[in-house]
Amino acid sequence: MANANSLLSKSLQVAAGAVLLTFAGATQAITVDGDINDWLSAPQGQASDWGNVLRSSISHVDEDQNSYYLDPGYGGQVYDVEAILAEQMGTSLNIAIVTGRDPNASGWSGGDISFNFDFGVDATSFEFGIVTRDHDGMTQGDVYAVSDWNYGIWTAPNVYNPSGSSLYKDSHPVNIQSGSLLGSVNLEYTDLLYNGSSPNQIGEFAGDHFMIETSLDLAMLGLVNLGLEDDPYRIHWAPNCNNDWLQLDMPATHVSEPGALLLLTIGLVGMAGRRRMSRKTK
Repeated sequence: MANANSLLSKSLQVAAGAVLLTFAGATQAITVDGDINDWLSAPQGQASDWGNVLRSSISHVDEDQNSYYLDPGYGGQVYDVEAILAEQMGTSLNIAIVTGRDPNASGWSGGDISFNFDFGVDATSFEFGIVTRDHDGMTQGDVYAVSDWNYGIWTAPNVYNPSGSSLYKDSHPVNIQSGSLLGSVNLEYTDLLYNGSSPNQIGEFAGDHFMIETSLDLAMLGLVNLGLEDDPYRIHWAPNCNNDWLQLDMPATHVSEPGALLLLTIGLVGMAGRRRMSRKTK
């Protein structure tokens, strides 16, 4: 019987290890490298490129523009925010943002990724952010619970007012001003690639394309403690001038604590093991 219990204990250890590997794998289902081959089929240089997602679990929004006026501001392709793609699996959230804004451009730079877990009630309550490039003592990939945001130069579409405020402006933050550091993630802001090479064209318009790609474990945000684990949430991005912006609304998805899921799984494995032992001893 002791040998049998020992075997059962080892089986549980193996099962627990397998569950941990499952969670570890779920937190990095993409390769964070700026290659859009994790998200889209081969680009054909057509507007439909943005919707040709590889999996039904990928949520996406696109607004590929080529005119000088982008709404709310100007600049054409070099400020265009073209697409946001996201995929949540368990507590893992993978994100890709495609833009014409070069990460090394002079002047107005690319902004930080912002998250609003209360957008159904308050369009301005962006509680968290991910730094996309080093600025103000913050490092690319840092994840913050945000106290204050910086905003762009438009109080309404085509209304230039850098020092003014408005509901419109507060609904579209551009980068983190201050907050509490929660941790960091792997993040790339680089030339867009497809299978390691720059595609001839993606979308219907020519021009340079850049990609922000990252993977975030939502457990880092402490959503359960804040009572936000069942809320739908908004992913938002804009260059720091906010000449253009794009946001993707994700459906409500329960964010469970990984430890609780692990314990539940081990318990189920243990029950199955006991049933097997019971059959063998009858």
